[in-house]
Amino acid sequence: MYTKPFKLVFFLCLSSLLAIMLAGCGSGGTAITKSAMLSGTVNVPAGTATRATSSEIPLPGATVSLYDITQNGTAALSSAPVSTTTTDVNGDYQFSSLTTGHNYIVEATKTVTGTGGVPTTLNLGSYVRDNSSTPVSANVDSTSTLVSSYVLSQVAANTVSSSEDLSAVATQVQSQITIEQNSGTAPTVDLTKNLEQHQTELTSVETESQKTLVSAAYVSNDPWGAMLTGGTVQTASVSQTASNGQSSTDSGDGESSSSEHGIVNLTINTTTMEANVLLVVTDSSNNILDADTFLCPISSNGTFSGSSVDKLYTIQGSVMGEEAHGEWFAASGSGAGHWEAANSQSSDGSVQSSGYVCDFTASSSSSVPIQGIGFLFTLSDGTSIVYAVQPGGNLSHTQSYVLMIGPASNSSGTVTGQIVTPAATGSTPSGTVTLTSKSGATTASGTWNFANLPSGNVFNGSGSFTATLL
Repeated sequence: MYTKPFKLVFFLCLSSLLAIMLAGCGSGGTAITKSAMLSGTVNVPAGTATRATSSEIPLPGATVSLYDITQNGTAALSSAPVSTTTTDVNGDYQFSSLTTGHNYIVEATKTVTGTGGVPTTLNLGSYVRDNSSTPVSANVDSTSTLVSSYVLSQVAANTVSSSEDLSAVATQVQSQITIEQNSGTAPTVDLTKNLEQHQTELTSVETESQKTLVSAAYVSNDPWGAMLTGGTVQTASVSQTASNGQSSTDSGDGESSSSEHGIVNLTINTTTMEANVLLVVTDSSNNILDADTFLCPISSNGTFSGSSVDKLYTIQGSVMGEEAHGEWFAASGSGAGHWEAANSQSSDGSVQSSGYVCDFTASSSSSVPIQGIGFLFTLSDGTSIVYAVQPGGNLSHTQSYVLMIGPASNSSGTVTGQIVTPAATGSTPSGTVTLTSKSGATTASGTWNFANLPSGNVFNGSGSFTATLL
C-alpha cells in the first residue's frame, strides 16, 4: 500500500536567484583533479524558480567548509570547521583528510549579485559519511541541502545518534524528494537561509508528513529467517522481582554485551495515533537474548518515544512514508543501537508481510487470568513471529512474556515454533499458534499453546487470541 509522501513546502526567494548572473558567480582558480579523500561539485538552480524545468549550473568561487558532526554533534556548524577550501572554475571542491567512520556536513557559501545589485549570500549543504580509506564523492545542491538539513534535525531530536552511520537516513529523505521531483512537484529551498534555519523550516512543515502516516506494519530490514537457520535462544540468568521490570542482574535484558543488536518490527495505528513496537535483542550470531514491547503515542510528524512494558528499554523513532528508523537503549545505558524498518504492505505485486495487534486470554481451565497483548507478524520470507506479554502485576520479566518464531503457517493454519523464548532452566520450550481465520484478513482469531517456559510464566498453558490487521 503506497501513500504519497509529504511535500516539503519550502518557499524560494526566487527574485534573488532569477537575477544571479554568471558574472556575479565569479570564478575560482584553475581546475582541480578529483582524487582527494572527499570531492564533489557545488551547483545552484540556473536562474529560474521551477526546479522541474531548470538545470543546475556550477558555483565557482564558493567557500566550502567541512564540519564533523560525529565529533561535535549539532554544535558542529557553530564550531570551527575541520577544513575549508574554495570551488574552482567548474564548481569543484576537494578535501584531503577525513576520519574513517565519521559523519560530515559539507557547507558551501557565496555572496552573489542579487536583484537591483543587492548582495545575496547563498548557503548550500550536503551530508557525507566516510566508511573507508577510498575516495568519497558528495555533490552539493538544493536537494542535498534539504537532505543535510533533515539529517541535522534528526540528530538534534535524538532520533538518531551522531556517531551512527546516517547514510540510510539520508537515503530515506532523498527518496522522498526524488518522488516529488518525478511527480513534477519537486521541492525548492530558499538558498539564502543557512542550514540551521532549514532545520527550523523542516520542523514547521513536517506536520505535512501526517498525510503519509498509514495504519500499517513496518518490518525490520534484518532477515528474520536467519534466526531459523543460524540462531538459538540463550537461556537468561535473571534476578528480577519488581513488577516494573527493574532488576539488579539480568543477563537477558540486552545490557551485557557490546555486540548486541536490536531488531524492530512495529505497527502504526493512525486512528489511535499509536506505535506498537516489538524489540528483539540478539547477539552477532542471531542468538536471541531478550524481547520487549512498547506502546508509544505518535505525533503528527511521525516521531515517537517511550519505555518498554517491563521498563528495561527505551526507544525513539520516526516514520516517514515507506520507512521508519530510530534508536533503542537499555535502561542502564550499557546497550544501545540503531534500527530500521520498512512498510511491509506496500503493494508491488509480490507476496507481502502482514502485522496484527493481538489480545491474548487464557483457557477457562487456567488458574492464572491473562489479559495479554502482543503481535502476530507473517512475513513474505516464510517466517511467522508471535509475541505476547502480560503487563503489570507482580511478575518478573521472564514470567510475563513469550516470543515464538517459526515457519509460516501450514495449510491447517498452525504455526509451530522453531524458536521459543524464554526457556525454563534445563528445558526446551515449545509452542504452537493456530489461526482459525485466514491470515491476511482484516481480523483474525485463534488459539495458542506453550510449554517449558520459566516457572511462573503466565503463558505456560493454552488459550485464545483475537487479532486486528494493521
